[in-house]
Amino acid sequence: MKRYTTWLTINRQCNLHCYWCYQGELLSSKDMMSLDLAGKLINLSVGMGTKKFVLIGGEPTIHPDFLEIVRQCSAADVGLLTNGISFANRGFCQRAEEAGLKSVSTSLKGASEEDYANKCDGKHMFGKVMRAIENLEASGMQHQVSVTVSRSVVDGWEAMLRLIRECGASSFTFSFERPVVTAKDVSFDDSMLPGEIVPFIERTMYPSLKETGVAFDLNVTFPQCHFSEGFLSKAHAEGHAVAGCQLLMGNGIVFDPGGRVLACNHMHDHPIGEYGKDFRTLEEMSAWRDSPDIRKFYELASAPPGARCGGCSDWGSCGAGCRIFWLYKGARVLLPVKSIGNRKRCHHDDKLHGSAVQAERR
Repeated sequence: MKRYTTWLTINRQCNLHCYWCYQGELLSSKDMMSLDLAGKLINLSVGMGTKKFVLIGGEPTIHPDFLEIVRQCSAADVGLLTNGISFANRGFCQRAEEAGLKSVSTSLKGASEEDYANKCDGKHMFGKVMRAIENLEASGMQHQVSVTVSRSVVDGWEAMLRLIRECGASSFTFSFERPVVTAKDVSFDDSMLPGEIVPFIERTMYPSLKETGVAFDLNVTFPQCHFSEGFLSKAHAEGHAVAGCQLLMGNGIVFDPGGRVLACNHMHDHPIGEYGKDFRTLEEMSAWRDSPDIRKFYELASAPPGARCGGCSDWGSCGAGCRIFWLYKGARVLLPVKSIGNRKRCHHDDKLHGSAVQAERR
């Protein structure tokens, strides 16, 4: 049986309103997963082989049944993605741990009260997040701080770096922006493309993080051939993992508040299945997951997006990054024009390189 991770999107509302958030227009939505539906999805997921649940939102901790949903998930490992504000209350932190919460990833939105006020409409929230980090680090739960590296983070990197040194968190993960598919269009706003972000990672971000001595990982959303030869092997050797996307491995199940199955939470208007419509029982869910259409979807989602990627010796560890990114920009942006290092070239490479060069010139 495949070992799944199940993401439960238990609500869409949030007590912050970050201007870059991928939830965007959904933040004011009243969509909320009922406790009854959560219990049914949890039982089905365990039957399907789920070993870990991750509660996501919106902001999951403001769901009125948050602690009870944690308890119902506790037959497996239970994790949480949160903005951290609720954990500024030490009593809430203790109750969440007692309910069975095992790990927490606190999303850090900025490096100051001013950042939170200007970027998240969150006056006086920065201090609460700092207290939350202190409480979580003192708890028995595994804790890490997550930072999405946006243009504003890059521009204010020195301030972010000082905070990383001083906030007391023992572990960090850094992810990078990717497009969001809505019912109307694909949104990427003023986000940074690989050609912009990789030089920053290599020349500034990675060396400065190493100097802090904190534990950190990178979660990249683009093909790893943008990095210089030897950079990734060095990062791995130094204990800083570089990870990709669950969609490529086909071992994740993402439910939205209404019980719809999403390929990815960045594709919230495009479900691939739905509880009550495509399945209700474990047998029906297994049959749905193994149906020709769904099998074909995951085969396409995890396949190389082009011959150049399929012929690359690093394909197994890279996976070419976020598929939404590929749908949005394609090879012209997501593959560097020149080969990197000793990566294996296929006979299509020169054609792809030539096309990319001509497109750039046009």
